[in-house]
Amino acid sequence: MKFKVLLVIIFCSFANFANAEEVFLTNDRCSGLKSTIENLILLSDGQWGKLLTNPSDKGAASELSWTINLAENYSSLYSVFCAKN
Repeated sequence: MKFKVLLVIIFCSFANFANAEEVFLTNDRCSGLKSTIENLILLSDGQWGKLLTNPSDKGAASELSWTINLAENYSSLYSVFCAKN
């Protein structure tokens, strides 16, 4: 279920990028990107709990790794295009 919520968040973020006309990332889009990063961090917190209950669960470990890497990539985008706004 959380994975589906994450996908919806990601697709909504990409929809914002697809509508860019004159400026690559406006203040509204930067705010949306920041919210997406926050949601990914919150999602990874829940995934840590799943992994701690069953440390040998490779699926939970890869899910957590994917979420953290995605949050890191979005954070890089935010720091490059939005930090000055």
